[in-house]
Amino acid sequence: MAEERRRKLRAAITRPVIIYLSSGSKVHAYIIDLAENGIAIKTPMPAGIGAELTFKFSFPLKNQTHDFVVKGKVIYCHLRADKYVSGIKFVNMKKEYAPLFKSIILEVNSKRN
Repeated sequence: MAEERRRKLRAAITRPVIIYLSSGSKVHAYIIDLAENGIAIKTPMPAGIGAELTFKFSFPLKNQTHDFVVKGKVIYCHLRADKYVSGIKFVNMKKEYAPLFKSIILEVNSKRN
């Protein structure tokens, strides 16, 4: 998994995300990393490994805000300081999202260089 994760484009990003749990509850958290095939999130409570959750978030790109709703599977979860960091791999993602994520990552990374 770590090898696969490093082959994908990624960018350190901080954006709010709403996580919809299977119970119908929602949790407000932050995306801290965006990759073409997933995100890393920071949450106040641990996420169960293997859990499939729904994520709603938005990103600006070329003077336009894009809204995303994606399903993802929790690959890892560990405590960092006072929050939990979880790696999420997208599942059954809409095909049109992949080029948008790639463009967002390239734009964010170009501003840092």
